Amino acid sequence: HRVVPGMKSRGWGRIINLSSLAAFAPPGESLLYTGIKSYVLNMSQALDMELKPHGVNVTALCPGFTHSEFHATMGSQDAASKLPEILWQDAQAVVTEGWAAVNAGKPVCVPGVVNKVLSHGMRPVPYRLQYVLGRTFNPFKN
Repeated sequence: HRVVPGMKSRGWGRIINLSSLAAFAPPGESLLYTGIKSYVLNMSQALDMELKPHGVNVTALCPGFTHSEFHATMGSQDAASKLPEILWQDAQAVVTEGWAAVNAGKPVCVPGVVNKVLSHGMRPVPYRLQYVLGRTFNPFKN
């Protein structure tokens, strides 16, 4: 609410909202993360539609597993460390791809080839199956 009026009056602006690859995933039991990141994805797309005519681009950046302090802070470092290295990205690569996407006017950025494949594979899953998968295969569930 604070920065958008100035961007609109200048006819130029860039906003990147940090979502996640989890936004495309089935919801997980005791895991609000997927729902929150889905909200960020959908809100960013709606905001982009509203602001694009004013020269303001909004992008939902949806990285997957990224080398950072995130998992240590969340207390899930042990589970995350068991994932194959092919699933991981460098933080700088994520930032670079996100910045390129917002400047190109792309409302959604899923950085990395593996993440792009995963995001496209998760969307067509029926909601009932998503629910079952989310309850069954949640590696971060206590």
